[in-house]
Order: sequence, then structure tokens, then C-alpha cells
Amino acid sequence: MCHVIPQWEDCETIEEHVTPQWSTGTAQWSTLTAHLSSLKPQWRM
Repeated sequence: MCHVIPQWEDCETIEEHVTPQWSTGTAQWSTLTAHLSSLKPQWRM
């Protein structure tokens, strides 16, 4: 994920928060997924 979105300087921190979300709920993950979907155009090289 980090190498795909270099503008996320705190990517490692984000991943640390995303991992535990799987056991607590998918609300945060859904929000992150929606955010990633909005960034897809920036992934094209």
C-alpha cells in the first residue's frame, strides 16, 4: 500500500491502525477503502 500511495507519509502508521480494525469492525476499513477508490486515478502511471 505504501509504495502505491507515496503521498501518505504516515502510511506505516495507517497500516498499524488498519490491521486491528479487522477484529474490532469494518467501519474504518470501509472508510479507508472508499478513500482509496477516490485515489485510483492517481495510481495510473
